[in-house]
Amino acid sequence: MNFTNQIILNIASLSIAVILIVGVTLISIALFKIHRVLKQRNYLLQQTSRPYIFCQKNQNRLEIRNIGQTPAIIDSITGLSSDSVHGQFIYQGQIIFYSLNNNSASTNIAINYHDQFNNYQGNFEISN
Repeated sequence: MNFTNQIILNIASLSIAVILIVGVTLISIALFKIHRVLKQRNYLLQQTSRPYIFCQKNQNRLEIRNIGQTPAIIDSITGLSSDSVHGQFIYQGQIIFYSLNNNSASTNIAINYHDQFNNYQGNFEISN
């Protein structure tokens, strides 16, 4: 092999190595971007498909409503004298009513609930 062929072969192998390094770098960047987009998409899907418990006073009753897209399981309600809510399902659009017997100016209610994946808590101030 003469000197010219060796130089051409060295230049070709060097260019192949540079092309491989650039290719691996671009693929890595693309994979990180895809990972970030999928993580954001997963977060948005979880936020739109989770249960949302809403609580308000309706006359002398406490109205607990699930305005989310999935059913929720109520773990506990603090600030309410009823113990019958542990493990109760509240489906999408369902409303549960509780009688309010106290005449206080306002009541703080904390509702702990969960779905299949996460635990949530809602804090509400109910005023007369």
